[in-house]
Amino acid sequence: PRHLAQFTPRTLGGVVERAGGTVLWCWHQAKPRYYLRSVDYMLRDRGWIRLARLMKRPLIRGLLKLILEITLPLGSLARRGEVIRVGAKRAWT
Repeated sequence: PRHLAQFTPRTLGGVVERAGGTVLWCWHQAKPRYYLRSVDYMLRDRGWIRLARLMKRPLIRGLLKLILEITLPLGSLARRGEVIRVGAKRAWT
């Protein structure tokens, strides 16, 4: 976990609207390094230190990263991903 608040496109849009703005665009992205880091945290939290170390080996990490590089763009197309960016327009008063 990197943040105290987790937003969905809907909740992030709500924040923009409550601030008086309008969402113009919404962009999703998923980066392999974030997923690999999260899996590492999960394995270590569960006490699976050997498996976490195994995942750090260059060949295994490279293979996992390649698989994620191929599959994660599908998540962006489905409007999913751990990074959500919005373009917003402020209402002038």
